[in-house]
Amino acid sequence: MGVNIKYIAAAAFGLILLAIGGLFFYAQSTKAPSQENATVAETKVETAKNNLLALISSGSTQECTFQYEDDDNGSTKGIFYLSGDKFRGDIDVTNEDDDTSTVSIIRNGNTNYIWGSEMETGIKMTLPVDEFSKSDQAKGYLDAEKEVDYKCKSWLADPTKFNPPSNLKFLDLSSINVTQPKSTDGDSEDQCSACNSLSGDAKTTCLTQLNCQ
Repeated sequence: MGVNIKYIAAAAFGLILLAIGGLFFYAQSTKAPSQENATVAETKVETAKNNLLALISSGSTQECTFQYEDDDNGSTKGIFYLSGDKFRGDIDVTNEDDDTSTVSIIRNGNTNYIWGSEMETGIKMTLPVDEFSKSDQAKGYLDAEKEVDYKCKSWLADPTKFNPPSNLKFLDLSSINVTQPKSTDGDSEDQCSACNSLSGDAKTTCLTQLNCQ
């Protein structure tokens, strides 16, 4: 039995929502630590029970790891990188059958990239806050107020962490014209087929934007 892609997609949307909600407000005021200070701080790891929204909203440039068990969805572990208006999360989700899938998300300014082991095509979106403020799907998997043990340390930001993989094709949902007529050529079929690698809100949005349904 494979990993349920619904949970993977929900995790990605949850991270987008939290990243937008937290990073937007402190993006302009956060500064990376100096090389000297960062080198010292990197050796100091602090473990504390916290919720993700508070962690992201703290305004610090840091690297955090986490791991927790969920009675319904198995176990989840991952690592978050935060710096200014940039955010990256790499997450492993293991279900009750010990099948593991991965999902990664990058937010750079207002541009968001999502890709994972259960997705044949990555997705790229420009996301204003209000598009996800009413999303209940994200809350069904990733609770912004869930208390989890995080191990965090100061981080000398690496700009390459916020670059999406160059060898992966990304379907840009924000650039698709919703009013374009449905085409019957091969390119249209390929685009619609790419939507099938998604799930939940992402798949619905993709199919609607491409007039595939």
